[in-house]
Amino acid sequence: MPGTRKTSAGKPPAQAPEDDKYRVVLIAPDRDALGRLLQKYDLDVGPLEQRRDSKEIEAHIFATQAQIELLRREKWRLEVHENLSEIGRERQKEVARGDRFEGGKVAPKGLGKKSNREG
Repeated sequence: MPGTRKTSAGKPPAQAPEDDKYRVVLIAPDRDALGRLLQKYDLDVGPLEQRRDSKEIEAHIFATQAQIELLRREKWRLEVHENLSEIGRERQKEVARGDRFEGGKVAPKGLGKKSNREG
């Protein structure tokens, strides 16, 4: 994936801004352990998946470097993936900066419809 940055040890690069968010897969031994973790820390959690032949749960989380290090110190199993914030910054460079509607003189084109919001 373009913009993917991960060191060989799976650690975020040291030069990334401290509030950057990484896509991380946290492997919890079971639902109870994951529940205790989520009560203890305010984590941004995405999809959860139970592994096929065990009670282990994969929790997809979005975490900062500090959160990743905290979870590592507590011996949680983590798979650190791409720096989503960096990918977002790179993608923003693709966004046009001009006013394509010329201050309202040019109507938008496409499948959308203008709605009547009066009532």
